[in-house]
Amino acid sequence: MKSIFVTEARLLVADVERLKPSCVLSIEHPGASGDAVAPRLYEAGIDIPQMIQVYWDTEDDYPGGPDITNIREGLEFLQSHGGTPMVHCRQGKSRSVAMALTYLVVANPDADVETCIAHLKTLRPDPMMIAPNIRAIALADIILQKQDALVSAVLLDPQIHAARERANAARARFAEKNPALFKPGKLSL
Repeated sequence: MKSIFVTEARLLVADVERLKPSCVLSIEHPGASGDAVAPRLYEAGIDIPQMIQVYWDTEDDYPGGPDITNIREGLEFLQSHGGTPMVHCRQGKSRSVAMALTYLVVANPDADVETCIAHLKTLRPDPMMIAPNIRAIALADIILQKQDALVSAVLLDPQIHAARERANAARARFAEKNPALFKPGKLSL
């Protein structure tokens, strides 16, 4: 099975040096600062293709959240470099995991979605770090013409369900603490 590396922003440089991916898709929040910023690999002296996408981890259709262009361009980038690519977001659990699953489905056309999800679960050591952004997954379903097969498989998986519940609670707390940024319930970490 073709695979992908998934990591988080704070571990990116070390993981790139150790794992030697073919390319890196970095996803950060608009106006990110501190540990939420995607490290620029060229600044670390690493010569690997890197694409940086900027969108919120919202699961609603909200300005600045994932859109079909983000998912399509991210997938095309991951596919265009051969080898084993890497994807990360701030924590490596929602936006990046959604992109990783999308890549696994495309890179392994003979595998069913459940097999790709089972492989995805091996890529992150903590099961709570596998909480794919459902909006990104729904957009991938559209791009890949999967008639909601990805969304259904993600929503029916009990382990992923528990991780997504925890991630959604964190989103709600963040929105409550930052009402000036977005409408309550519309913004995610």
